Amino acid sequence: MSSWILAGLGSLGSSLIGRVKDQISDYLIGRVLEEPGVADLDKLRNTLSGTERIIGRVENMWIKDEDTKKRLKELLMKLKDTVYDADDLLDEIQFRVLKQQIELQGAQGYEASNQSSSSSGLHPSKRRKLYERVGRFFGREDDVIRVGKIQMKLDEYTTYIKDFITTTDADEKQMITSVVPRTTTSFPIETQVFGRDEQLNHLLEQLMKSADGSGSSNSSISTVTIVGIGGVGKTTLAQQAYNHERVKDYFHPKVWLCVSDNFNVERLTKDIVESITEEKCDLSNLDTLQVVVKKKLTSKRFLLVLDDVWNEDGLKWERFCASLRYGEQGSKILVTTRSKKIAEMVGKPIPLGGLDEASYWEFFKKCAFGSEDAGEFPQLEAIAKKIAGRLKGLPLAARTVGGLLKAQMNEKHWRNIAGSEIWQLQHDENGVLPVLQLSYQCLPPHLKRCFVFCSLFPKDNRFDGEHLVQLWMAEGYVDQDNMKDNMTLEAVGSDYFHELVNRSFFQEAPWGSTYVMHDLIHDLAQFISKGEFCRIDDVESKEIPNTTRHLSATLTDGTKLMELSCYDKLRTLEINSKSFWFDFQDESPLFIQFEKLKNIRVLILQNCGLQELPEKIGGLIHLRYLDISYNRYIKWLPESLCDLYNLRVLDLYECDLQSLPHGMSKLINLMHLNEEDKIISEINDVGKLTSLQGLCSFKVLKDKGHEVAQLGGLKQLHGQLRITNLENVESKQKAGMANLNNKQYLDELVLEWTTDDGFSLDGNELVVSEEVLEGLQPHQALKRLTIRGYIGVRSPSWLQTQLLANLITLDLYNCKAWEDISCIGQLQNLKKLSVKGMPAVKQISHGLSTESKFLPNLEELVLENMVALEELPSLGQLPCLKVLRIDQMSTMTK
Repeated sequence: MSSWILAGLGSLGSSLIGRVKDQISDYLIGRVLEEPGVADLDKLRNTLSGTERIIGRVENMWIKDEDTKKRLKELLMKLKDTVYDADDLLDEIQFRVLKQQIELQGAQGYEASNQSSSSSGLHPSKRRKLYERVGRFFGREDDVIRVGKIQMKLDEYTTYIKDFITTTDADEKQMITSVVPRTTTSFPIETQVFGRDEQLNHLLEQLMKSADGSGSSNSSISTVTIVGIGGVGKTTLAQQAYNHERVKDYFHPKVWLCVSDNFNVERLTKDIVESITEEKCDLSNLDTLQVVVKKKLTSKRFLLVLDDVWNEDGLKWERFCASLRYGEQGSKILVTTRSKKIAEMVGKPIPLGGLDEASYWEFFKKCAFGSEDAGEFPQLEAIAKKIAGRLKGLPLAARTVGGLLKAQMNEKHWRNIAGSEIWQLQHDENGVLPVLQLSYQCLPPHLKRCFVFCSLFPKDNRFDGEHLVQLWMAEGYVDQDNMKDNMTLEAVGSDYFHELVNRSFFQEAPWGSTYVMHDLIHDLAQFISKGEFCRIDDVESKEIPNTTRHLSATLTDGTKLMELSCYDKLRTLEINSKSFWFDFQDESPLFIQFEKLKNIRVLILQNCGLQELPEKIGGLIHLRYLDISYNRYIKWLPESLCDLYNLRVLDLYECDLQSLPHGMSKLINLMHLNEEDKIISEINDVGKLTSLQGLCSFKVLKDKGHEVAQLGGLKQLHGQLRITNLENVESKQKAGMANLNNKQYLDELVLEWTTDDGFSLDGNELVVSEEVLEGLQPHQALKRLTIRGYIGVRSPSWLQTQLLANLITLDLYNCKAWEDISCIGQLQNLKKLSVKGMPAVKQISHGLSTESKFLPNLEELVLENMVALEELPSLGQLPCLKVLRIDQMSTMTK
């Protein structure tokens, strides 16, 4: 086993400590030390700072001795357990505040719920006010005792680690050394390169092109970038190009620099001077160094290779390039990097993927057998093919695993390696996982924990960013302090996700808008997370380590989960079935003691044959994410579910529910509810769910708790909202209470009246309908609008481009009394217009000034059953029109 697992343990512990410290700091705002419990929390915060420093020392150590490593690992795990205890205590106190708000104030409206610290992303100032209340709530005797115990444990384990490091003798200290940064040169390790002819030719073409100034403000040099995950062969390809005969004759001078994570402008400039002059440079002043570089490169067509670049600071890049601008036209900078962000910043990205299957097999044979001919070992060839297929075309993996195979050319050894995960094999510092770990080490703490969480996924698992961000939020991995003005917590999490995509940890899947992890990146996540994260995806019974806090299992007919000794520690439990029709009615292997999951944050029980959720589910006070989808035998949910005040996601898809519990409106932090519209529409006082982001349909009734005003506080609604039965709204004032104009995240709005025949209504009802539509003015960010069954005559004043500048689709259906819709001609960005079943409309484009253009961006126009329409706009007025459908237009004259 490699000796760098402590880096993973340390960084994960450090990120957790940082979050707990921030919580305590917020709690202590406005408090004085004399108040009950304040001094204890302040002392705990200071102790955590010391613990964080110790972990910082340990996580960068290279532990070679197994006993030393084992002891430090045990101490780190105990430290993390203690910090988790502190996190659980603070969350429990916060839950008490929520409970008090809801039970004593009746969970009334927007203010009570929107001040929850676990709501969907409070602004920091509002969060501080909440923490002041939490702080006043803290101070119960048992809380103080628990803080004291946590304090004692932290002191004890921190002292152990400190003494362990400082008291070792000279021989033992040889076991602990700093991790050496990776270095490369222009001299290739491989004498023969497989499967890169096409990429090499493309790279040479880019290098030989005339300068286009990409990546720099100067036109004499341009930058070409090779981007891909660690170990894919970026450096090897750059070495091939650097040493190619065409390049040797074209560029002079040529300079190769291995940059790694230290993008120091002074150091790199000095290295350029030393490379060109072949002499040691004693200069240290950047200006002097750049003067020398300018003199050496003026009127020279040079090639500069910057291998393994990690710097994302554009200003540093420009400072570095300042002295390179004086080279001759056609000078090039060739960059290799793992970051798409860097590649796009400096210019001309060339993405590099794994080798094709045939080339990879030839290369793997050379690494494992010593030549491309495996004929001397026919019994090993089939095993080798199986192993090569698992490495997904990564050259460094072939070199690493091939070297392990080559050490013992016998079938037993090879089968042992074939049956092992890559992360379970021995690796030296140049092996594939240590190389990939450099990417991990360069991540900020918040991205490290997000990445490691993905070790719970099975290999080749496709996932989407939205779902993953919801899981991260439930675990507390998305930092509210990163929120900017009007930025939701999901938006912060989405930034995290795309940052991991840019750094090549996630790759776009070839199908759909989903992502996957390369198998070896997944191996890295498993290796770092070992001991805290556990995954079961075979048919064998397995005992779960008692240190496990995150558990994922895929059940088959043969799977039996043994008793979980880590129940009380689990923060994540995910269990699902491989079979879509999995049925546990006869004998279920799934037996969960819900009452023991006292610290659970994420509970996923998909397609597990659950018959019901027990009442004890209400005791899981930390629960944020509950997914019981595809459990078709569940008909009812316990009322205690509504006591889960921290719950953010509730997925009930494909559960055959008859109804939801009566107290659903108490779930004031619920952001996502996945269930049929019919069931959701029965929720009484849905307006109290002010964190809710998805409400596809809302049926307006005159009954209390179902009025249109219930929509007023739902400012976080995203996607589509369909409001039906609008004939039950009595006035413009009542309609305005829906506050549709403050729902900035809605993309699509459907406004629907269900009265069959507008002509049968009296004049007063027509006027009320017009006033109601006027009061339902949407937010200006709306993209799609449908109005169906409207029984008024006039158009609303807000149906104009100044108020709906982003509207691209407008559908008007069965509005039988509506006479004049000429106002739609002002919607300058409209691309699709569909008008059906509007027999009273005579004009569409009437009333526009001669300077105005009628729907200049319209691409699709559908007109049906408009028997009174007298004329169409000239097709010459619709320059972008691509689709035109007209039907049942009997009286039209033009």
